[in-house]
Amino acid sequence: MFFQTTITAFLYEDRDRESQSYTHPIRVMFTEDQGETWEDAIVADSLATVRFRKIDLIDDSFGYVIMTADRTMSSELTLVYKTTDGGRTWTEMSRPDTTRLVHDGTFLDQERGFLSYGTINPTEPSLYYTEDGGGNWTEAEVDIPEEYAGIFVQADMPFIDGDQLLMHVNQGTIGDYKGGW
Repeated sequence: MFFQTTITAFLYEDRDRESQSYTHPIRVMFTEDQGETWEDAIVADSLATVRFRKIDLIDDSFGYVIMTADRTMSSELTLVYKTTDGGRTWTEMSRPDTTRLVHDGTFLDQERGFLSYGTINPTEPSLYYTEDGGGNWTEAEVDIPEEYAGIFVQADMPFIDGDQLLMHVNQGTIGDYKGGW
């Protein structure tokens, strides 16, 4: 959990211990006054077991949640939500047309977001990006030098350094080139 605002928030599955239900609401609990008071909001009414979850508030109004659910073998559903009111309400956005397992995801600002796929034996980086706040997603072309093809296979999250957009590409969880990642 990393926040660049005065808001602190926690993302959680609201499981009723007595219930035998396979699905659960996904909620956010947040505070704007260092824990003096807390508010609660529903992100999703009902999701099957969540594997990956990430929440970040970029500023005092905009934030995002990236989750995956309903995993079967090496496939799962990716879900992207955004808030423009500091976490009080959440809207589901579109998602890339893939069912691969998410490695990571981020938004740099309200428009530019990234999702990296390939946690089980990736052979090349699979990175999707949006430039319209999650309305549309496009697969990025990640050029790896020939001598590292098949070795550096997993895209980490792009970040801004000065006036450049940079991204590390790692070996994934089973990489062992020159000692591993």
